[in-house]
Amino acid sequence: MPSTNDFLEWIDEVRDGISLAASKKGHRLRDYATTMVLVVAEQNLIHICHIGDGGVVVCKNEPNEWVTVSSPAAGLYASETFFITDSDKVQARFSVFEGNYETICLFSDGVEKVALDSSDHTPARKFFEPIARPVKAIDGKGAQASLSGKLAEFLGGARINEYSDDDKSLIIVVPK
Repeated sequence: MPSTNDFLEWIDEVRDGISLAASKKGHRLRDYATTMVLVVAEQNLIHICHIGDGGVVVCKNEPNEWVTVSSPAAGLYASETFFITDSDKVQARFSVFEGNYETICLFSDGVEKVALDSSDHTPARKFFEPIARPVKAIDGKGAQASLSGKLAEFLGGARINEYSDDDKSLIIVVPK
């Protein structure tokens, strides 16, 4: 499993790539501000590196319970967060989840208001259960184009857009 130093090296590589792309286009690094949620998982162990908002939740096997394993990070002011492209020291947070799990969900800030309770960042079971159910039912491995399309349609729909007009990304991982 990766060490904190491995994660920091990967962050440097990503920053270098973003910086190169920005300079080729004559832009500033901060013009490409982005947060990051990175998960490396194996059986009963999940390593997380998280910069900024968005988050990671896990559904445990026993009991069938959703828990937040990495919450959104906010800055001093409302709607302020940290970016991988920040010029000062990157505000990376590292955490480890140990235990049996059946589902991992990573999401961007545009999904936060429907995915997490705003007071304590507990996962909204009514949001995650119906979204994860079809993924758990799949026999195959890898990305599922049909389900991905339906998820994109749902996340881009009026019901979800009532809560946020920000980007909405959601990755659902079910170990097979």
